[in-house]
Amino acid sequence: MPAKAEAPIHFVFAADEGYAMPLAVSLYSTIKWLAAPACTTIHLIDGGFTEKSRHRLEAICRRRGVTFNWWKADNVLPAELMGTRHITKATYLRIMIPKLLPDTICRVVFLDSDILVMRDVVELAKADLQGHSIGAVREYAVAAVSHPFSGVKNWRELGLAADLPSFNAGIMVMDLERWRSQRVMERVMDYIRDHVADLGNGDQDALNAVLAHDWQPLGLEWNVQYALYYLETLGQWPWYQELLPRRRELTDNAAIFHFTGTPKPWNHWCGHPATFAWTMGLLRSGWFSPLQALGWALNYWARRGVFFLTVWGGWRKLRERV
Repeated sequence: MPAKAEAPIHFVFAADEGYAMPLAVSLYSTIKWLAAPACTTIHLIDGGFTEKSRHRLEAICRRRGVTFNWWKADNVLPAELMGTRHITKATYLRIMIPKLLPDTICRVVFLDSDILVMRDVVELAKADLQGHSIGAVREYAVAAVSHPFSGVKNWRELGLAADLPSFNAGIMVMDLERWRSQRVMERVMDYIRDHVADLGNGDQDALNAVLAHDWQPLGLEWNVQYALYYLETLGQWPWYQELLPRRRELTDNAAIFHFTGTPKPWNHWCGHPATFAWTMGLLRSGWFSPLQALGWALNYWARRGVFFLTVWGGWRKLRERV
């Protein structure tokens, strides 16, 4: 008998036009490392792209023979949802994945638009969730639900321990069958409606409140967050002291760099050590024509060079933040 074909592995991205160019890097770097792209399906949730951006993103998938689907997100988000300084309303679209995708899709990997993938993510897609609704990586900056940066302000009312870890929702392995049977999407949306003013981290806070005891920790290398490089400025929490000795290891062995907080690598003042790798990913992704790529690179590196000369000269400081 012929060997049974493996079920397709599903990856989901969701963004709007403001993150179309960064999404190109997330998409390109994900596809680049796939050992078997033909066994992969990419789902793109359109939070408001131009036709030009859609064509550019489609071209990235076609070059490697990856199957892709578009899903329109018109009117699926309540009007009362709020953005914050680096979080747009489109970030809430990941909550709607069980509603937007067909019921026949039982598991997906959600990947944010501000990442750089460094190895084949199929390994991540096959993670054992131990019966939980999601698999995720612990949040680097928000040390616990009681941390000042946490938006789960009612953690006591929810009966959560002060030192209960938070997870980062930018990379998630999602058991959609469980999401549907346990009404996770509806519960998260209800929490958002009731606590929208507190959600400094957007839907990530709501997900942490609802799934506080229903997530499986994944290896830290699958979501190496920007806060790793300025832990010393975040105060004295045991979690930061655990992370500090692992900084070099996590940088050298990162499976996914996640450019959380600000600035982002497309900002010329970004001090993240993987900024150069990200810019090369952008230039190789096919987002730009060769002439456009040259123009963007010359402008970006000229401005970056001038900025860092002022930093080295002591006239400016790097201002990374959560």
